[in-house]
Amino acid sequence: MASADLIRAVRRNDKQAEQNIRIQLQNYGIDSAQIDEMARANTPARVFKVYAPQSGVVTTLEAADGMYLQPDSIALTLSDMSSVWLMVDVFEQDIARLSKNSDVLASFEHLPGQVLEGRIDYIYPELDAVTRTLPVRLHFDNSEGVLRPNMFGRVTIIPSEMRRAVTIPASALIRTGSSDRVILQTEEGTFQPRMVTPGLTGRFGGGSRTEILQGLEAGEEVVTSAQFLIDSESSLSAGVARMSSAQDGPIWVNGTVTNFDAETNSVTIRHDAIEELQWPAMETTFAVRANLKNHAFQYDRPIEFAISKGSDKRFSLVDLRDVKDQASKTAPADTVGADEK
Repeated sequence: MASADLIRAVRRNDKQAEQNIRIQLQNYGIDSAQIDEMARANTPARVFKVYAPQSGVVTTLEAADGMYLQPDSIALTLSDMSSVWLMVDVFEQDIARLSKNSDVLASFEHLPGQVLEGRIDYIYPELDAVTRTLPVRLHFDNSEGVLRPNMFGRVTIIPSEMRRAVTIPASALIRTGSSDRVILQTEEGTFQPRMVTPGLTGRFGGGSRTEILQGLEAGEEVVTSAQFLIDSESSLSAGVARMSSAQDGPIWVNGTVTNFDAETNSVTIRHDAIEELQWPAMETTFAVRANLKNHAFQYDRPIEFAISKGSDKRFSLVDLRDVKDQASKTAPADTVGADEK
């Protein structure tokens, strides 16, 4: 119909009508070259070509010969495979290390020995309520067409900022349903269980290693075949049982605040030995629970604080108070407020 109207407008030399019909045909997806050809023809065109705005692969075809298409009808689906998105799920404890455009590496079983480079394209605002993971969309160049929809791969996200961390061989970590532990070898040649909070696992510095966020200091020696020791030594099994019973309530410890990070809402405390966890006197970083969000932390002032294990298996600061008999002897200390997030 529009093709016939165009021919009549051209014959009448009606420029305004011709322009309106050309716009109508362009809205149908017909390019200018075909419209000019229609205007020069003696008979109306029965068919015309519609060109896709991009090249790609037809993944679904809904249209058929003689089919009547409405403006909202989908004739076919065209996928541009020259670049692809890869969806990954990131654990809650690793979210703080993500940033848009960070580099990522991916490997796939059908590409042995080949590592593809990409970047973080979008970080979704909400966690999955069931898996407690955050969806992240990655962008990869696929000009060679090696990646296809619904493939699975292994991804390494390279954080924009690197940090120093205590790591152990992955085989040294004993994972259970309620907690994670390692077995230490003491200077006396004996073995001692200790509860820890693990972080990332990867090939750090060669070999498979696990980051330890809480419970270990650099230089301490751990047993790599720890599970065998627990199975064979009744004394170690008893030590592990004692640590399990200590997880029921908060644990109170003495220490001093050395740093507060408002961005991650975490506090670093130099504390005494924690007998319930077999932790020595050392410096540990704890997440700040919501009930202490507005607390003003004071540096280098003796305090008594309580920690408790959360659902993420990480010990968090849940309460604190001044050590009154020592507080009066100390000079005024620097104060910093917790971030209201």
